[in-house]
Amino acid sequence: MDIDAVITWVDGSDPAHVAKRAALREASSHREADLPTRWKSSREIYWCIASILQNAPFVRRIHVATDDQRPADLELFERSGLCEAGRIVIVDHREVFEGYEDALPTFNSLSIEAVLHRIPGLSEHFVYFNDDFFLNRPVAPKEFFGPDGIPVLRGTWEAPDRRRPKMIVRRFLRKLRGSRNMRPSYRVAHEVGAQLAGVTGNFLLTQHLPRPMRRSTIEAFHREHADALPRQLGYRLRHRDQYLPASLANHLEFRREGAPTQPDTGMVYYKPGARFSLDEFVTAVEAAEEPFGCLQSLDEAPASVAARLETVMDRKFGTAAFGKSS
Repeated sequence: MDIDAVITWVDGSDPAHVAKRAALREASSHREADLPTRWKSSREIYWCIASILQNAPFVRRIHVATDDQRPADLELFERSGLCEAGRIVIVDHREVFEGYEDALPTFNSLSIEAVLHRIPGLSEHFVYFNDDFFLNRPVAPKEFFGPDGIPVLRGTWEAPDRRRPKMIVRRFLRKLRGSRNMRPSYRVAHEVGAQLAGVTGNFLLTQHLPRPMRRSTIEAFHREHADALPRQLGYRLRHRDQYLPASLANHLEFRREGAPTQPDTGMVYYKPGARFSLDEFVTAVEAAEEPFGCLQSLDEAPASVAARLETVMDRKFGTAAFGKSS
């Protein structure tokens, strides 16, 4: 089967992008909705692309969805012989938001991810990557799709918030204060996606790893629920009422096709702070035993930590010259 990769990317330091954000009139519902780290670019896109070319040679095309931008030095992948011409394709938001132009510009990854299935020429089977994801070792198509074409789902089955004692207590206390929790959390977006797919009990919570999807599954849902996409795209900043598009797709595949689920393992992850070990991450990247990786919010790392991580990732993927010309 043809399998494409799709990556979302933005350069938040681009003056045009800064100006668009400055002109935004929509107030964020929560401070986490417009954190600067959501738009920072620290060369992760090059490691993501290089890892796909190096470790998933079966990928037909790599589509990079952007807002009237283009990563610097992207042509080096072709010039260096790492891929043939035309294998990396830039997709502008105006293409995937066609018919919904009133929703642009948007600074909301949940809105952007909801229209990626509309990329012109996208294959039926595709794998979605945040730009800070990477493939840590060679992978085979079977790690994303079964022989019947059904996506391989990875995650843990979790109880919805309404059944978690801690959240029940918090909701009660907020009710007493007359307030509502507006934090657009990763977990809640999963749960909203599950509910849209008709899964009302426990839901599948996935970590930050590549997400296999089928275009036809998403298209069929939107034909049946014409109001879902306009409602999702109505927010230019993340909102608690939005769904995680990957969660919607996962639960549709589980409910309608009986897609098998696997434990959410095989991943190396690092985010600056005391919670994660830098040494363990570096060791795991160099060992290349786990298939998937995510290096999140590199822009928040101290300069010495960021420099070490860049050296490790550039050495692994041969990208030392990428993204440094501007």
